Amino acid sequence: MVYRHICKEAPRQFARFARELFGIGTEAAGEDGEKRAAEKGVEALADFIREMGLPTSFRVLGIKDSTKFREIAESVRLMPGCVHHFSAEEIYRILLACML
Repeated sequence: MVYRHICKEAPRQFARFARELFGIGTEAAGEDGEKRAAEKGVEALADFIREMGLPTSFRVLGIKDSTKFREIAESVRLMPGCVHHFSAEEIYRILLACML
């Protein structure tokens, strides 16, 4: 979920990730090609995670209650990342998306 959230901000890095790990190339030149490759790479990673039998959502783990997510998001120590600086609100939205 986090990669889906940030891949649009770093298409070049995620396109490289897609190429190096999954052999996904850019079909179109330039930024559009990089964006498509980045998104395909993130989806390939999700498919790999499912193929390995790893949990892909909180629901799969049996977590049905999201009432603590706001509190969790607010308690996270926010540190600069290499691509994106997350806010507590973004973390909360990502946690909610992981319920699906």
